Amino acid sequence: MFRNFSNKPSTYSFYLLVLMIIIAQNVCAAHFQKPESSNISSDFYCVISINGLPADVSDEVAFYDPQGIICGHYVVIKKGEHAIIHVYGDNPTTPTTDEGANELDVLSIRLWDDSTSKEYAGSDIKLGPMSTGSDYFQHSIVPPVWQADKGFSISIDTKTHFKTLNPMPLVCSYIGKINILERLAKPGDEVAVFDSDDVLCGSVRIAEPGKYGMLHVYGDDPETNEIDEGAVDADQISFKIWDNENEIEIDHHKISMTSAEATGSFDPGKIPPIWTNFKGYHLDLSATYEFQSVSILPNGFEILAGNSINLTAIYTVSDANTQLEGLSVRFYFDSSKLAYSDAADVFSNQLISVSEPVDDTTNEDNDTNTDQYLSIIWKGNNWPGQSIPLKLCELTFAVLKSAKPGVTYINQQCSETSQGYEGNASRIRLDIINPAATIYGNIVYSGKAQGTYYMGAWDASASIDWKTIPPLELFKSDNGDFLIRLIPGNYIFAAYLDIDQEGNLTHADIDSNEPFGFYSENSSPDSQNLKPPTIEIKSGDIKEYQITIYDMPVIQSFELTRERFPEQYPPIFPSGEILKAIVSVDYLPGLDHIQKIEISGPNIDNSAIFQDTGLLPDAEKNDGFFTSWVDTKGIVSTGPYTVTVSTDVFNVWQTKTIDGINLETPVVTEPDDIASTFVTFKWQAVENANHYQLYILETQTPQSQSDFIFVKPLITTTEYTPSFQELSLGDGVTYYYFIAATDADHLNVSYSEFKSFKTDDAYPSIIALESVPSETVKAGPLNLTIVFSERMNTSVLPSVYFTPGEQYFSGSFIAPNIWAGSCQIQDGYDGLKNIHISDAKDMAGNSIKDYTQMTFVIDTILPTISNISLQPESPVQQGNLSFTIELSEQMALDIPLLVSFGQYHKTIFGKFIDHNTWVGDYHITKGYDGIQTISVTGGYDLAGNAMSPDISHQFTVDTTPPAAPLGFVGERVEYQVNLSWQPGTEPDFKGYFIYKDGKRITNLFTQTQYSEIIVTGKTYIYAVTAIDQLDQESPFSQTYAVITESIPPVIEKPENGISLTDFHVLVRGSAEPGAIVDILVNNTKKGSVVARSNGSFNVPKIPISEGENSITAISTNTYGVKSQPSTAVLVINDPKPAAPQGLELVASDTIITLSWQASTESDIAGYNIYRHLGRQKRRLNDLTVTQTSFVDNHLTNGRTYIYSITALDSNGSEGLHSSSVQGAPIAGEEWAVE
Repeated sequence: MFRNFSNKPSTYSFYLLVLMIIIAQNVCAAHFQKPESSNISSDFYCVISINGLPADVSDEVAFYDPQGIICGHYVVIKKGEHAIIHVYGDNPTTPTTDEGANELDVLSIRLWDDSTSKEYAGSDIKLGPMSTGSDYFQHSIVPPVWQADKGFSISIDTKTHFKTLNPMPLVCSYIGKINILERLAKPGDEVAVFDSDDVLCGSVRIAEPGKYGMLHVYGDDPETNEIDEGAVDADQISFKIWDNENEIEIDHHKISMTSAEATGSFDPGKIPPIWTNFKGYHLDLSATYEFQSVSILPNGFEILAGNSINLTAIYTVSDANTQLEGLSVRFYFDSSKLAYSDAADVFSNQLISVSEPVDDTTNEDNDTNTDQYLSIIWKGNNWPGQSIPLKLCELTFAVLKSAKPGVTYINQQCSETSQGYEGNASRIRLDIINPAATIYGNIVYSGKAQGTYYMGAWDASASIDWKTIPPLELFKSDNGDFLIRLIPGNYIFAAYLDIDQEGNLTHADIDSNEPFGFYSENSSPDSQNLKPPTIEIKSGDIKEYQITIYDMPVIQSFELTRERFPEQYPPIFPSGEILKAIVSVDYLPGLDHIQKIEISGPNIDNSAIFQDTGLLPDAEKNDGFFTSWVDTKGIVSTGPYTVTVSTDVFNVWQTKTIDGINLETPVVTEPDDIASTFVTFKWQAVENANHYQLYILETQTPQSQSDFIFVKPLITTTEYTPSFQELSLGDGVTYYYFIAATDADHLNVSYSEFKSFKTDDAYPSIIALESVPSETVKAGPLNLTIVFSERMNTSVLPSVYFTPGEQYFSGSFIAPNIWAGSCQIQDGYDGLKNIHISDAKDMAGNSIKDYTQMTFVIDTILPTISNISLQPESPVQQGNLSFTIELSEQMALDIPLLVSFGQYHKTIFGKFIDHNTWVGDYHITKGYDGIQTISVTGGYDLAGNAMSPDISHQFTVDTTPPAAPLGFVGERVEYQVNLSWQPGTEPDFKGYFIYKDGKRITNLFTQTQYSEIIVTGKTYIYAVTAIDQLDQESPFSQTYAVITESIPPVIEKPENGISLTDFHVLVRGSAEPGAIVDILVNNTKKGSVVARSNGSFNVPKIPISEGENSITAISTNTYGVKSQPSTAVLVINDPKPAAPQGLELVASDTIITLSWQASTESDIAGYNIYRHLGRQKRRLNDLTVTQTSFVDNHLTNGRTYIYSITALDSNGSEGLHSSSVQGAPIAGEEWAVE
């Protein structure tokens, strides 16, 4: 069934295409079963995510009704697509089949992650409303509610561990890489940031492996002082990581950070990390930790309601350490679905306790569905002391028979772990199965009332009080047809007609006069007053019921009293012992449709007349209370007595008994005959009486309650004096009265004699004088009330005025004995004043005596502020600031001062410590600098004069240190250093501190120059800071370094005294890191190099001369200081001998004789002779040849031989080869070759 979701054809085409895709793809659903379709549905437009990422191909979504019936399903066929899901309703025309939800059923949603084969349900799901741009799809409430033929939009995702924050105006952003346990962080892992007050101010869920993306860290909004939303500038922040795979929250102590290189607008992250508004930082995170883990087996299975489950808790630890300090484990569960039974086979080594379940008041497991937990605690020094994994315990839970179908969890939490270890939180999932029964039928009503029908099912234990208990299920119907799905159990069934339209589907609102009825096999009008029958509903039952409801009279109350009257009472009263009955009745068609009310019981002849006419004994006309004095022939027994209310359809009845002991007649002692208008009534105590009532009349023949001028109930003593506010008696008037004694249960009443008295003619007096305001009075109206001792002549007004000054009141009588008036107090009419009263007369003409006993203090001066003092005094810096306000007048302590300061009106909270002094405190935060104006409003003095607003006091806040001094320079003159800098320009400047090598070397210093003697052979680094009047210190100025000398370099190679035969040497050594090293040969610079960070240097191919070479090094350090030369290294360069000259060859029979010219060099030690063999040369002599000739014999005649020679010096150095000669020996001949 397709609907026109929008007036736009393009939108309709889009949704039609999406629906066609849904229908096609649902054929291949894999995990959730396909729902039964019906002809009614509710449509949900869904955006589906898993761990914050768009759902992928083959992921699934399923909707379930409260009975656990799947009624909607969707399989993703394209990553990131949106879905429109039909959620089917239960078809009332097929009562034997439950296709889905009923109207206003709360739906549950489950997710299937196909890539991990994991199902999410219950508290693992996060739902939220979303916009679609279509008029048809409205925002869904959370959790979603099923409504026929309506469309809703909702976002579905897995729940995050850290709370998702709403964007704030101030933000600092972080990006970077993230590893957990030397692996890339996975989607579903999370990163959170907390400010220095441990307030969560940023969180993000990993979307790309190994990166935490864009993490927005929000700042504290300065416009909401009462709420801390996050960090402030320069606030040090801390990170936490949620390892989703191991379900562990990793604290910042176990997170290492690396400042990454600048990327775009993101600077390298600072360590420790800080918050800076509108800045971005690049910071890499890596988390490593060890953890203790408890897993519960088995995990994830279905169980029938009413059955028990046995679970095993297994302990492991990540590093296999068996010498820890113990473990505390909690198991959380939903007590509306599960009942804890037992913990058995508990690991006993160092076991401390196994608790019974307690209420989960703090939601430590972050699951609002669980409400109880039990704890098991182990503590010791070498725990567990044996190999792991090991079994900790076996737990048994029972699934309640009343548990509704659906998912529930048992969450495990390591609430306390060994030092240095995290706790692995795990859970098991239970799918509760509770097959539903179907109850359907119709409600029959033949009355005329209009309304909505409700059919409900109550737990059988509701009994006769079912109307006051919320139903387990309630069905709303306009025509009386109903259909209810129930889990197995014992129920009562009832229906009613909601006339006032105040019922709803969550709580029955059944008024006593609304037609209602129970289901029973023999339903009749009379059965409606009986206890509703209990009906057992079994799994899979299908029952059809018809319930008839009726208009019924309702006996709302039935009260009985045993009363006893003396004989001389007025005729309307009975005499002797009588039964008084009061019946309160309500009847929907109207009280005029009640045919009669009868009472039956011992000694009653059914002649009693119940009336609601207002005539005695009835209290008020037409109020629904029917009253009668019932003749019981002088004896009222305990009963039972039954009252019956009859209408044209029903007779309803109620039965009561009356207990207690007859009370004796009260004996009145006062007043008798004559009394004053301020009269005290006295009587003798009656045995077993709990309290008394006093009745006073002005007539001897009363007919109704209105004839009584005074009735005082519940008097617990044997005398009573009515106040003049309660009763005002006139002079010379005859009054009638009597006393009634009542027992504790109000069941037995006895009456005194019917007596009278007459008032006398005493002078009237003033018995009370009240003013508003009282005591201290300000300018404005003053109201005065005078209470006289008796009824006054209201036509004669009293004269009332202040003295001295004679300022008069105007007024009138508001009661026979009460006069009320007012006087306008003018500004300046201050001082102590007396009230003067005269001229008033009572009804008999007696005048009041002059009255001048009441005094007033009049104060018309407005209070002002005398002084405001601060501690500490202005200027103030960051921290607590105390305010003391002294006022010119005594103030009313119950009216607070409203004290604030600054542009943003920071509220200062405080209180009065006496009538003239108010004190308060405020914590000044960093950055709130400048001149602050104190605003004081509100407050009234004791006379009620309002204080005018005061903004005349100011103070200065300075939380910012001064700037670093500029122009800091220095110079060294021999062994003294001279420093100077530019003067500080800030208005609250106080002085300077001088630092050397990072340590302060002066007290407060006010000059801009400083000199001191330094020691040779050291390096000194100087800096200066500025100090303001609040002793806040600036950052360091630029530094100045003084170096008294540079350390000479050291040459390691070549070694001293070495002889070489080359004209280049490698020079290697060490010097100050970063110094420029110059290499000198015989005091002539031959090369230079910069020493490495470890001080080493290496200079190849330094040229040297023949003979002795003295090699030295001189360094110039980074401060420009040149060192002394290094220790000289002596290198002797002895070149190779020159090639010999004049080589000649003489050949003869098998012999060749060589000769040459002697070398002229002074250090020649001899020669080497070589015969050439192809490209190789073979030396012929074993010992150095010292002559200038050589004979090579035993040669082959006719073969050609080639020769060359070299010279050797005294150092063993061999020179170059001479020119070669060649020749062949010949028998009998001799040849010479040059």
